[in-house]
Amino acid sequence: MLKMPAGAQKRAKQPAWVKKLRSDIKLDNGAGFLVKLPSGRSQVQLTTIFDDGTRQQNYLPPHLTWTAEDALTIREWVRDIRKILSEDASKSLKQAITERQGWSGDKREDGEGAFNAEGWDNAAERFLASLRPILRSNSLKLIEQRVAKALNTLKTAPKPRNYEAFIRAYAEQHFYKKDKNGKLIVVTSAGGSGRKRGIEDVTRFLSFAVEECGASNRYRPKLSTALKSELIGTRPVDSKVGRKTIPLTDQQFSDFLDWLKENGKDQLRLAVGLTGYFGLRVCELALLMPTETAKGLQLKVGMQAKANAKTRSAPPKEPRLAMYAKCDGRPVDEAMYMLAQYHSGLVKLPQRLRKQIDKVEEKGFFRDVGDAFSEQVKATQFWKDLVKVEPRITPNALRHSFAWRVHQSTEMIVPTRAVAAAMGHTHQTHLRYYSEFIDPDQTEKVFERFNQGVASA
Repeated sequence: MLKMPAGAQKRAKQPAWVKKLRSDIKLDNGAGFLVKLPSGRSQVQLTTIFDDGTRQQNYLPPHLTWTAEDALTIREWVRDIRKILSEDASKSLKQAITERQGWSGDKREDGEGAFNAEGWDNAAERFLASLRPILRSNSLKLIEQRVAKALNTLKTAPKPRNYEAFIRAYAEQHFYKKDKNGKLIVVTSAGGSGRKRGIEDVTRFLSFAVEECGASNRYRPKLSTALKSELIGTRPVDSKVGRKTIPLTDQQFSDFLDWLKENGKDQLRLAVGLTGYFGLRVCELALLMPTETAKGLQLKVGMQAKANAKTRSAPPKEPRLAMYAKCDGRPVDEAMYMLAQYHSGLVKLPQRLRKQIDKVEEKGFFRDVGDAFSEQVKATQFWKDLVKVEPRITPNALRHSFAWRVHQSTEMIVPTRAVAAAMGHTHQTHLRYYSEFIDPDQTEKVFERFNQGVASA
């Protein structure tokens, strides 16, 4: 009978958690990282084998005990140390361990390292750095603001000792504020997307800090449905009162086009006319594709303007066919005449707008196109006078006017799905923003017409 080598016998006697720990470390970092508890010592020893075959050994901090309870934390420390070494090949193993210790404070009663202020700051920077390549600047800016608020919560006494304490403190500190009498005032509305996204973003940050940066497992997010609902709250039944979608009326749209013509603003008039007649998002002025077809000139619009981190990974959408909606009292073919002017180059979009369109490919986003257009619209005296009458109106009212005309200006009933497709959004989105434009009696009228059109026996 063959005798098992001494090393194999020793490995066979190892506790299951030790075998798993070593297997996990190898899986995380490759074969160059080994941990053990040397005979007669109380500290865990880490050995690193470099590509040239040289080795370095050093001890992990004493609070990392050679027990099953600390196995996950030891694994996370080795992973963090490997990342430090890979980012700076000039550092020694001892220096990497020292740097990793700088992320944590003294040993806590739960046996895990507690992040100090510098550790949380480093985690925040690494988290944001991981998002910069995939997010647009405006989306990143919002997350940066929320992470800054999260850091404030983590550093404010009494400091939260676990995830639930953190997320409750975050909600209390940033969804409300106290007035001079100490009374809480709502800052972020209950039930709104502001609370939902805020909680989701800071939860992602804490998850990253635990998984990638060595934050205590106490901060690992455990966001139950009940807790999330409690913190987000419920939107009041009357919360949409005073927040309705505001379109330009037919008369306002017509008067604006006339004012622009009288004041010699032909290029801005073209941009305003195309936006209002075809129901464009203001940033979609960068995505216009007039196309000659057997049916004549048509306008197709690229669908990249609403791209985000989720949609960028999906197959690109085909350009949509944008339809125009006539405006009561305007020349019958004015919309198509404007499109022909744009297509031929006879009239161009404003220079400031064209400059931003040219920068889209370099920047990777379209927001500045919409901003340039909106600022020029707001600078006109016509718009300034309009705002005095309706302070909440914005240049997006030009797009809203398209939906208004289709649903309100005539007796003709246009299916909401067709209008949604022409505007480039989902049917659900259309109903959310434009349901108030839809005649509640349309259902009855549609079925009356349907039944009249069906031949009887």
